[in-house]
Amino acid sequence: FFSKSHFRGIGEKVAGKLYDRLKERGDETGKPFDQLSMDEVFSVMDQLKLAEAKIQFYAAISGINLRKSIFSFMGRYGVSPKNVEQIYHAYGENYKEEISRSPYDAMIFGIPFQVCDKIAWEISHDIPWNETRMKAVLKQFTNKVGNEGSCCIRIQDAVQYIHYLLLRSFHLL
Repeated sequence: FFSKSHFRGIGEKVAGKLYDRLKERGDETGKPFDQLSMDEVFSVMDQLKLAEAKIQFYAAISGINLRKSIFSFMGRYGVSPKNVEQIYHAYGENYKEEISRSPYDAMIFGIPFQVCDKIAWEISHDIPWNETRMKAVLKQFTNKVGNEGSCCIRIQDAVQYIHYLLLRSFHLL
């Protein structure tokens, strides 16, 4: 982990030394080295004079923790790690506010309408026929038609699919 290219100034040799020192610190404190606090890790990094790497390490750990938080929030909806990464890059620390403000916007990350609809309902308990939801249904419909390679569809098929989306995903009807 430490010898990867995203930690400038740490090669394999220094990474090995850091690992050994963290393992020693873990033994001293009676906990596995990967459960040391940030302060304990930074103390070891200071001893090895790795100030620049310390900043990079903090950023990497913060990013990992934020991704875990996003997955915790979105994972119960079956959102993939790829979607978590997209949400992380698009919204950063504001992911909860952004998803809560406009759940259907998550469709741009490939999250299905039904998932966005469930999130929207859990957040706002909004009426099932609101404008935002209807726009999302139409967007899902046009995506489906476009992905099938043709812009032609029978009106009856269109109505059935839209009806299916509206009733299937809105679990309270």
